[in-house]
Amino acid sequence: MAYLPNNSNQYVNGTTIGATLPGSPAVKAFYLGANAITTALPTANTAGNLTGLLSDKFGRLISLPQVTRDMVSSNVSGSSVGLTDTIYHNMTTAIAGCYSDITYLAISNTSGTQTQVQLNDGTATYTYSVPAQDMIAVSFNIPLKATTAGVAWLVKSVIAVASTGQLAVSVQYLNNTA
Repeated sequence: MAYLPNNSNQYVNGTTIGATLPGSPAVKAFYLGANAITTALPTANTAGNLTGLLSDKFGRLISLPQVTRDMVSSNVSGSSVGLTDTIYHNMTTAIAGCYSDITYLAISNTSGTQTQVQLNDGTATYTYSVPAQDMIAVSFNIPLKATTAGVAWLVKSVIAVASTGQLAVSVQYLNNTA
């Protein structure tokens, strides 16, 4: 016997379905539907609990890309990045058991010097070239995956710019578990 979510009195045993389903389907039909929402999402459920599907008023399924809102984080680093050095600066917060997968990266260079910025996750290093008086922005439809869980992404300038604060790095990332 299977339980139909959000309908405490409706069960499926392979041959019959309770007659309380919308539209009173045939006795031997299998009916699977989604809860229609109009103006607000339902109250969040507790992790590990069974939840029903959501749809708009016409039955089109609603899904959120990548993860839920409470798993998205962002950070802007500008004051400590700029002068070339060997010190990496934190871009994400390390959370035990979570991968900080990057979905958006923007680097702004207000100096008169073209520079390079390195992004490092403790294992992999990505280098971006940023023209003088310009910026780059990358939106990762498939997130830039962190190599190791519980490790923060770090950023540093490779080529010196005129002064600290003329280089700003913004990142948005997802706190994913494997």
